Amino acid sequence: MASTAPARAARRSAAPGASPVVRQRLLAKVASRLEEDPQHVAPILRLIAEPDVVPPRERLSGEAKEINTRRLAARRAAFIEGAFSGRQVRELLGGVSRQAVHQKTQAGRLLAVRYGNTTWFPKWQFTADGRILPRLGELLAVLPADPLAADALMRTPLPEEKGRSPADLLRRGRFDRALHYAATAGGDR
Repeated sequence: MASTAPARAARRSAAPGASPVVRQRLLAKVASRLEEDPQHVAPILRLIAEPDVVPPRERLSGEAKEINTRRLAARRAAFIEGAFSGRQVRELLGGVSRQAVHQKTQAGRLLAVRYGNTTWFPKWQFTADGRILPRLGELLAVLPADPLAADALMRTPLPEEKGRSPADLLRRGRFDRALHYAATAGGDR
């Protein structure tokens, strides 16, 4: 059973004068996130719910760094889970060289992140038969420069699209809609 601290914290963070329905939805979301990921959410809620018990600055800084480190690790894991390795991409593209794939990345025609000795490419950049999506460079030009942020944006469900993400729209051949969402999300290139 969840503590009442998340509920109190959510009530405090609801917009002043927010309707009871809005507050209830917010509380439900907070409770859901706490159930899904207590290790990451609980420390944040503790800081919100117990403002008089804020730890010393040094400890707070350490906790913030730890939270950010875990968040980044989770983002990287999600990125890799939805990506092809460089080897897989070379095979998809008909056995092209590493240099050819690197040139496409450098030219802004593929999005990639290197972790350790492996370069990873989000799967949404490729068609079902393994080709690079037509007009992909146009889409990449409006996405955030940070590959993790760009990938997260492309995989985020959109309520106005019945929960489909921009990547889902690409798979359905709706490039212009995906481009619209990518461009309006505030890319920083």
